[in-house]
Amino acid sequence: MTDTTEITKTEAPKQEIVIQRQESLMMAGGEQFDQLQRTARVLSESALVPQQYQGKLADCMIALDIAHRLGINYLQYMQNSYVVHGRPGIEAKLVIALINNSGQFTNRLNWEFFGTPGSKDYGCTCYTYDKATGERLESKCTMDMVHKEGWWTKYSKKTGQKEPTKWQTMTDQMFRYRTATFFGRTYCPEIIMGFQTTDELHDIVDAEFEETPKAKQLSTADQIKQRILKPAIHDDDVPAKNAPEAIDLDPPTLEPEEFAQVEASTDGSLPFESDEPEPDEVPKHGGEANFQGYTRKECPFDGRSAEGKQWLKEWDEMQGKAASIAGTESDMIDDAMGGR
Repeated sequence: MTDTTEITKTEAPKQEIVIQRQESLMMAGGEQFDQLQRTARVLSESALVPQQYQGKLADCMIALDIAHRLGINYLQYMQNSYVVHGRPGIEAKLVIALINNSGQFTNRLNWEFFGTPGSKDYGCTCYTYDKATGERLESKCTMDMVHKEGWWTKYSKKTGQKEPTKWQTMTDQMFRYRTATFFGRTYCPEIIMGFQTTDELHDIVDAEFEETPKAKQLSTADQIKQRILKPAIHDDDVPAKNAPEAIDLDPPTLEPEEFAQVEASTDGSLPFESDEPEPDEVPKHGGEANFQGYTRKECPFDGRSAEGKQWLKEWDEMQGKAASIAGTESDMIDDAMGGR
């Protein structure tokens, strides 16, 4: 009699990959926060940490917290992180290390190059296989993308010209770094926590702009002059016809020798030429200086119409300007004669 032993095959249960999210040390409080602060103070005073962390307690505390959340040693993070344009970034080699050690994929990251080197179709594929499904996962980057995204050259603020980047000197290595970053951001963003790599941050092209100079603050006198010299505008935003000519209200400055000429003058007139017409050249009507050939009573328009109201307003303003100029010239003569 032969004993028969039945062998039952049992499949091992599939192991689920669980990403354990670490709590923030910065939000812990109590003794844990005090320990974080003490450790950060020691690191900030050490010469073994990168220069961007030396003497900066707050930055060291944030670096410790990020390293804790990424599940890596704090020195590993600090040695592979930089601040570019005010934004923290990690090196691409750290991204590759995080993906390879995540346990979510069957193999380490691999790369394949395709196309003709130097042509726009030349590129690289980063790939590996999902541990749960066995699916091939990949990300690609081509030379055409490099040029279109502006990574091949960068603008230098110092020289004002475009300069070569590492894409020209180490093309294949930059392809590996960039495709690995694409892979992590596409298939496992929780591993890199959304961080950009330092080479990505350097490739960001900041739009150049010209700073608009601030408007010069005008004095009260200049503001009044600007309003006076501004041409009259009708209600319908159409420039007024026969608008009065602008009058220069800036009084002339008398030099020392001009004071002497004023003193020697028999009639007291100023020794400089004036653009204003002589008194006998100004036509008068009824004892009033005319405006466009009319006195105020001789308004060529209906005083109740928009044109008539505008004409009368301009006439009154012109009379006020003439009186102001006359007063200014009189004061200048008095000052010049009195300052002998």
